[in-house]
Amino acid sequence: MLLKLADTKIKKFALLILVSAGVGVLLYLVLPPLGGSSILLGWAFLAIGTFNVLLHRRIGRQVFRQSTTLPRFFADFWRSVGEKGVQLFYLGVGIVLAVIGSVFMIMGVARAILTRANHV
Repeated sequence: MLLKLADTKIKKFALLILVSAGVGVLLYLVLPPLGGSSILLGWAFLAIGTFNVLLHRRIGRQVFRQSTTLPRFFADFWRSVGEKGVQLFYLGVGIVLAVIGSVFMIMGVARAILTRANHV
């Protein structure tokens, strides 16, 4: 029982690490080419992240119920993580997206202030 609990916690943690790493790569690839549109992109990420945080229980429940129709590997994974684990996953994704949105907005505002200061 204790081994199964530890295995589930490791899977939850690994899933959160995987999502964070993916988002970090996304930030690394998307951020440099952005011009002045990072503020708008930041609002979009912040809105998506906020809705994900607010609705993580409902989304997690729906995904967990629908996971039985997935291929066996994925269905077994979601079943081993459990409904609370799926909800925690969507909460983590929402928080990460909200933080990324905030970073994009701060960088966009900073870029706008620096550009305005250079033109004065």
